[in-house]
Amino acid sequence: MKFPNQFRQFFPTEAVKQVSQFIGNPKLAEALRDAAEKAGFKDTFTNSSLQPIQQVFENASRWMENFSKQFTEGSSHDFAGQGINATGELFSSRWLGVPLAPQQSWMLAGSIRGTIDSTNLSQELTRVVLSKTGAQEVIFVNSLAAGLETVASSASRIESQATWILPRQYCIRIPRFGDSSVASVRDILDDARVNVVEVGTNQDCDVEEVNKAVGDGSAFAVSLSIDGQTISHQPGDGTISTRNALRVAKEKNNLQLVELALDGSMLDLHSKLGVGKCLRKLWDDGIDIAIVPCEFLIGSSEGCMILFRDHSAIAGAARERVNRNGVELAIASKMLLLSLLRTSSSYEEWEQTELGQILATSSQNLLHRAQRMATQLNGSPFAKSAEAYSRACRLGAGVWASAQLESGCVRIYPKTGDAKELAARLQTGQRPIWCNVSSDYVEIVLRTMSPDDDLELIQRLSETRPEADVRTDSES
Repeated sequence: MKFPNQFRQFFPTEAVKQVSQFIGNPKLAEALRDAAEKAGFKDTFTNSSLQPIQQVFENASRWMENFSKQFTEGSSHDFAGQGINATGELFSSRWLGVPLAPQQSWMLAGSIRGTIDSTNLSQELTRVVLSKTGAQEVIFVNSLAAGLETVASSASRIESQATWILPRQYCIRIPRFGDSSVASVRDILDDARVNVVEVGTNQDCDVEEVNKAVGDGSAFAVSLSIDGQTISHQPGDGTISTRNALRVAKEKNNLQLVELALDGSMLDLHSKLGVGKCLRKLWDDGIDIAIVPCEFLIGSSEGCMILFRDHSAIAGAARERVNRNGVELAIASKMLLLSLLRTSSSYEEWEQTELGQILATSSQNLLHRAQRMATQLNGSPFAKSAEAYSRACRLGAGVWASAQLESGCVRIYPKTGDAKELAARLQTGQRPIWCNVSSDYVEIVLRTMSPDDDLELIQRLSETRPEADVRTDSES
């Protein structure tokens, strides 16, 4: 991952270079000598007398260039084993980083140069989010788990007798980067001390079972935005997804839908990529409250937005609870989120973000890169053979496994040893390369790799430097 080229503006490397070149210009020494003689000075200036000054500027230029390369060219790999993700999985508890961390660091560096009014920033962020999502109220909290607990506890305070309906298909662990030991949805609801009724199976949910659970009272039902791929029934037999079953039950009952919009996005990515749900369209699906993580398809740092379709007492109670428990989203994270929303207001702008470049690169472009890589690797010292192909790859682990995008891949068969040994070689060195390991080959998925990483992978498995033109630019 890299910082955008705009990050260079914080390092006046080019200006220092220009000053250094200017001092080394013979015409400068000549002009200074003439001026000194006219002023009555006997000592004249020469190029050699200016060399110490020029050397200082050259050293400064070199230092600033090397320092900025750590951020602009991705050459700093000493931080906790920073490496190359060639698994194709983007959203996983295995990874500590998030796709836009470098770009957000650049935004943060630019923003903290001046004083920030936290009240005005929060008000502006609220205005932007409400405008983009069509919600009536929004609350920002520091995690998805905190968002669900806040909603459940606040709703229980307003409607103490209400039942919380949880389809067993949605008894998932809350996904989070870098942490696999997080609470499940059921754990969080139990901690909120609400009355939970589980319905359905691990694969589907029947409308009548939901109706029975609601009964004559009021109820809340947990819905999940990533749904539909795990239904095992054949089309045409009358079954519907669990999410749609909740929608049907809502039409006949006093039922409010609380959606965990894990793949929620500000833009309509689904029409372009086939993944994600546009937050503005959630209200058409009958959703009353949406709990949206900021770190996935929105691409910000860890945090959560609680969106309310209408003004309600639950929103007021939730706001009070957030303030009392100190789980509001940090002001720095609000600043990053606001900067991100402002700079990716259209699909074309979003494509230029780190996350956009990963998800929006065409499968044809990735396959072309895979073919070039396979050609370079065939017969190399550590690869007996390599073949390029394209397949649908999941975007992450857990609940994200059902979200898939086509990607170019390379299957590499080891020349000596087994696939595990070949994978171990890829993971050695200062910058590990993580890949998928099968019984007799390793698989490289280019969806989560930068084009600049292709050359490094080839070098890792070659004795000589591969041709420089192996790198191909990703399409936006």
